[in-house]
Amino acid sequence: MTKCPFCEEPLLATDTESCSHCGQDFEPIPLHVYGKPADFLQESLKKVKLGMLSPDGLNELFPHLLGSVQHILNQASADISANFHKLSQVDDEVPEEARKSTSEFIEDFGEIQEELNDSLKSLSELFGSSLTVEDFQANSQEIETSLLELQSSVDALGMLKNESAISALAEVPRDPLPDEVGRALEHFEHAMEALVRYMEGGQEAFDLAECVEQTDKAKAQLFKLVMMNSMS
Repeated sequence: MTKCPFCEEPLLATDTESCSHCGQDFEPIPLHVYGKPADFLQESLKKVKLGMLSPDGLNELFPHLLGSVQHILNQASADISANFHKLSQVDDEVPEEARKSTSEFIEDFGEIQEELNDSLKSLSELFGSSLTVEDFQANSQEIETSLLELQSSVDALGMLKNESAISALAEVPRDPLPDEVGRALEHFEHAMEALVRYMEGGQEAFDLAECVEQTDKAKAQLFKLVMMNSMS
């Protein structure tokens, strides 16, 4: 019998577009959730190579890419944070391999942020050293590679956002959660907020320290719950 790939419940013959148990749509998740911010730069690069746009004109477009990426990061952070509440809805009916903790989402978000920063740094250096059409032609392969890496990171944010949504789990009946789980979730949310401030506000050490402190507090709540369950 065919099972739903999201909740692993048996599918009915009428479940052709969505699962009647969890409600998850079987339509494929769109790949480019946050768009393709590098497209306009790639098209402009082609124009420079064809002599239709000056190198100066292309360099002036680079700040727009930085702004687009920052907007995407802000939106992804807001989307993922909003989905954190849904993580508390996971129960034993959901397969273990389908679960992911809030701290893992924070870690993944930070890694994607680092990848984006690396791509932008590489692009900044390449654009800074490309003053003529000949320079852009010589650096075009490296520029295009960095743009592809940047788009890959943006797509990874989209997948992380969809992963954190866990919309399939919203329909699963569940018992009330222990208070410790709610408090742990609040601490994880504060940790995420501190991490975003660190990434967007000049990488201040106190924001990073706040992220670590809030994560430790969340772990303490969960450890307390583990100990209580082991004694019951």
